[in-house]
Amino acid sequence: SQFNDAHIVVYPLKNGLFRIQIFRKSKVPLFGPILNGMAVPKRLLAPLVRQTAINAYRYIRHSTVGYSKPYTVRKQRIKEIVERYKTNSEYVYILQSIIQPIQATSTFPTANANEPLS
Repeated sequence: SQFNDAHIVVYPLKNGLFRIQIFRKSKVPLFGPILNGMAVPKRLLAPLVRQTAINAYRYIRHSTVGYSKPYTVRKQRIKEIVERYKTNSEYVYILQSIIQPIQATSTFPTANANEPLS
């Protein structure tokens, strides 16, 4: 199919070890640390299978035509945003256009000094 470039299959053996079988498409070279047909003890099974799966994923992704690393794509998107919204104005003028000065008006009634407060 379009995906499923590699499969890692684990079979338990009667002696307590686990036999590994790796199926891969012809375009995918060997990747490790586990290779097809190896027998692995239980205590090493999870980390070795995990690392083998990560290595397979990395190889397949990086050999895919048109694949870009996430930070490269992110950098390009940020550059596009900067180009779209950049301005030649100075920082002070940008702030002035955003922040409007508040009119100094009092909302409190003014009282005459000779009148008693109510």
